[in-house]
Amino acid sequence: MADVWWTTPAAIDAAQALSLGKERKSLKILDLYSGSSVFALVLLHHDPTSVATLVDDAARLQFARQHAAGLAEAENLEWLECDPTKVQVPEDYYDLVLISRQIHRLPPETLDHLLALAHRALKRNGEVVLIDVFPGQEDGVLSRSCLLYTSDAADEGLGVDLG
Repeated sequence: MADVWWTTPAAIDAAQALSLGKERKSLKILDLYSGSSVFALVLLHHDPTSVATLVDDAARLQFARQHAAGLAEAENLEWLECDPTKVQVPEDYYDLVLISRQIHRLPPETLDHLLALAHRALKRNGEVVLIDVFPGQEDGVLSRSCLLYTSDAADEGLGVDLG
């Protein structure tokens, strides 16, 4: 879980690209495969009125709890310990679903299931943010590593590249 220090700049860039705390405030965020919680914590730092639900296995959430301990943002975290592909979350509830650094690791059928789960969890006009390594990505170019899908666009199979 040594990813905390090297993923923080990407998390900061993502929060800024998403205009968190500026144009977007008081969001309900679902962070699937939350890992160390760095992305959620940075998003909450940019908008302390948002709430994030972290979903991951027991070991990763234990590390995330240790990482978040003592931080003001930790007060706005909720924890769901389970396999992110099997999580039970309310439908039409979240404004933003975040999946970071996992897409390239998942088999296509698991990815399809996860994206369908994310779409069901979204409110109308909600967004799925995918942060990962994508084909053709140049090193260090955030806009090539972050895709934004709105719930409306997902209904039509469309995506929006933040770059």
